[in-house]
Amino acid sequence: QAPVIIITSPRDQSVVNGSVAITGVAASANFLSAVVEVGAGLNPSAWKAIGTHLQPVLNGTLAVWDATAEKEGAYRLRITMRDRQFGDTTTEMLLVVRPPSATPTPAPSPGGTQPR
Repeated sequence: QAPVIIITSPRDQSVVNGSVAITGVAASANFLSAVVEVGAGLNPSAWKAIGTHLQPVLNGTLAVWDATAEKEGAYRLRITMRDRQFGDTTTEMLLVVRPPSATPTPAPSPGGTQPR
């Protein structure tokens, strides 16, 4: 069986914030390991591991990324799976970190309704 890496959530180019569950598949007949990494920018110069697996993952959680500590902007998510027969297989996607928009509290109207 050839290596299969599928990210089911989040979708490519999704806007994310908070705790982001990365789910999907990382499996092969000769699976050795899988590493999930994230890097800032469109072409990251540095990557940070956010998940490591020594067993295949079938429709499960590949990693949980705490994006609250990250600056707003573009990030690349990369999953590299190592297979005894096929070597390394990698897939990447783009994610955009944007803090949740604050919902303004409506100000009380001057001369609002007062009990008489």
